[in-house]
Amino acid sequence: MATWDLHDGACAAAGRRTDVEATPPATTVEKVCQKVMFVDKNGKIDLLISLMKDPEVSSALVFTRTKHGADKVAKKLCSCRVNAD
Repeated sequence: MATWDLHDGACAAAGRRTDVEATPPATTVEKVCQKVMFVDKNGKIDLLISLMKDPEVSSALVFTRTKHGADKVAKKLCSCRVNAD
């Protein structure tokens, strides 16, 4: 938590001090599991499908270079009965 001392004109002239406390707008989620897996290009979608079918995985964030690539991934996931919303 950060604390700043503010001295506006009125408070400074009256000899009073005003304290303002601020907390960050968002906190980090503590139960996020991050993994890096090295796989060749042809095995990426199969790995993603197997990860998403794991009952311990409730959601995932997948990055693609383009919207076209994202559409292809979503289509493939849906064809394998994996929700791709």
